[in-house]
Amino acid sequence: MKFEKVGDKIKGTKLSEKLQPGNEGFSDQMVYELKKEDGSVWNVGIAVTKSGTNARMHNVKIGEICGILFESEGEAPKKGFHPVKNLKIFTFGMDPNYNELDGGAEVAGEVVPEM
Repeated sequence: MKFEKVGDKIKGTKLSEKLQPGNEGFSDQMVYELKKEDGSVWNVGIAVTKSGTNARMHNVKIGEICGILFESEGEAPKKGFHPVKNLKIFTFGMDPNYNELDGGAEVAGEVVPEM
């Protein structure tokens, strides 16, 4: 999921979170796996430099329904850089249909081999 314009949003059940190392000029990011109501699964990447947003997402429990809203743009950190994307986190309680056996188990610190 890429937040391109103010108002973009996603809502789903949090299935997992993992650290994705950066590459080719991109910083490290936390990737949150969300399962939408229609059953589709989306990865949402948030730069590790957005410590407040990541702290709020880390507090969302596996199996809890959450939403992420691209609320506004802030000032660019440096001249010539893109504006900062201000994200807002919402929680809606535990998903009564969540089942850990549906692929929602969190695996922390494990490196996935390339296929």
